[in-house]
Amino acid sequence: MEVSGSPWYFLVWVVAYALLNLWLPVVAKRDMDRRGQPGWRYDVMVWLILPIGLLAWWVARRRHPVVERPPKAAVANRRSS
Repeated sequence: MEVSGSPWYFLVWVVAYALLNLWLPVVAKRDMDRRGQPGWRYDVMVWLILPIGLLAWWVARRRHPVVERPPKAAVANRRSS
């Protein structure tokens, strides 16, 4: 079965590119939000300018550690007292 000459070959590449282009920006946004940085910036950069956005995200990941948040129960107890 010849795959490269069929219309399915093009469809597979389009679907793969679309999934990559929609999934990576969301991953970058959530990651930078966890690190206490504005995640929407990295979301837009990865979405619109893929190579530069990935490089900026990689550099920012090295500079900013993950912010540890207290458990929700500790926050609720602090508010009630």
